[in-house]
Amino acid sequence: MRTRNLFIALTMMTATAAITACSNDDNLETVDLNKPIDLNLSIGQPGTNTRASVSNGGSTSTFTSGDEISLTAVTKAKTGDTPVAIDVEGATYRNTLTYTYDTGLTADEAFYWQNTSDMHSFYAYYPAQTNFPKKADDASYTYTHSFTLPTTGSNIDNSTLAKLNEANFMYGEKDSKATNKGISLELSHCMSQITFTVEKGAGYTASEAMPTITKAEILNNKGMYTTGTFSLSAGKVTATNGVTAGTQAITPYRPKDNDSKDTNTWYAIVFPGQAFANGSAFIRFTTSDDTSGSTTYTYKLESALTCTANTSYNYALKLNRGSVTLSGLTIAQWTKTDKSGNAGMDFPGTTPKP
Repeated sequence: MRTRNLFIALTMMTATAAITACSNDDNLETVDLNKPIDLNLSIGQPGTNTRASVSNGGSTSTFTSGDEISLTAVTKAKTGDTPVAIDVEGATYRNTLTYTYDTGLTADEAFYWQNTSDMHSFYAYYPAQTNFPKKADDASYTYTHSFTLPTTGSNIDNSTLAKLNEANFMYGEKDSKATNKGISLELSHCMSQITFTVEKGAGYTASEAMPTITKAEILNNKGMYTTGTFSLSAGKVTATNGVTAGTQAITPYRPKDNDSKDTNTWYAIVFPGQAFANGSAFIRFTTSDDTSGSTTYTYKLESALTCTANTSYNYALKLNRGSVTLSGLTIAQWTKTDKSGNAGMDFPGTTPKP
């Protein structure tokens, strides 16, 4: 088989028209191997293509200039249900490219289908991993990327959307034989999300404003996972080295509303497998007002929590006069997918430039 490159023509915001295919009476597709592959990535909530579908007064943010998503193409065959790498002149063919938003792929990174009989595999992962090998002879392609969550002091730092996205690993894969049709590849989240909102509760009159929350943290007195690996072959993130005993809090992201005022919703990303004990201090926030000064409130978990990948845990809290109580908890799949293969994030706020 010729060592021909596999061109990946990526569209992020609009669908690219598929090449017209020719068919015979048996509906066998005739594929032009000289035409580039039309590979469409979907990242965002249904109906959008975004890194972080950020609701800001009803609008939705998109990728910003310079955002990068890595793409890997691998040629492999299948024996039964087991993928088997194909030798191309003595070496398994694969290549990893980086798509940069607003500029796309460079002209010299042109790849095409190798043939019409063998399976081709495509992988996409965000954030882009520039230290993944460009080409490799390892048939299993088990490369992993080690990373550490951003920290400030002794806290995991999710305080900005940019820092939140540093930990927001997403992954998607698709197998296909050569076709003239577009290849849709959807990404899903490899990490877990915790959100909480705080609303005015009992003890306040209708005319009284809820005290201003000046600081908020997510707590775990047993420690937090801070290091892990992102596996391309497995498509998942795994925490490593156990919890870091000295890291017992997360500073979550608090977005602003359309008038640039702080909202009362916070977001954090944690490793799958991160556990929080029943009865333990879980959410702590500090308020201030003109009469009582500064007051600290702590919500303790009413049931144990162990986080799983691609899952969002959403706590609704009531700030009563002198106490905080849970008014609701929803556990949902984090990535929202539709028939078009879109995948979503639900961080509200304004997306800063990277």
